[in-house]
Amino acid sequence: MTMKGVGKKALSTRMVAAFTIMLALALTTAAAAGACPNSITECGCTINSPGTYTVTSGFSMPSTGICIDITASNVTLRSAAIGFII
Repeated sequence: MTMKGVGKKALSTRMVAAFTIMLALALTTAAAAGACPNSITECGCTINSPGTYTVTSGFSMPSTGICIDITASNVTLRSAAIGFII
């Protein structure tokens, strides 16, 4: 095996390891988020049932990442502070 082949194999192994770690972190983060109540007061929840949910005022949303994960269909998301319906 040439030196180039060894380098490609090492790179491939590192890429698989990095992907596996990222996947594990993503699954852990998603599993950690609980179901959102109908009146949402903070980030870090998942809307996994149809219905109407209201985002209350007074909490800040992160500039990156997911604040409210919506996995259900037929969801109405309202903003109590501004009056928008999303």
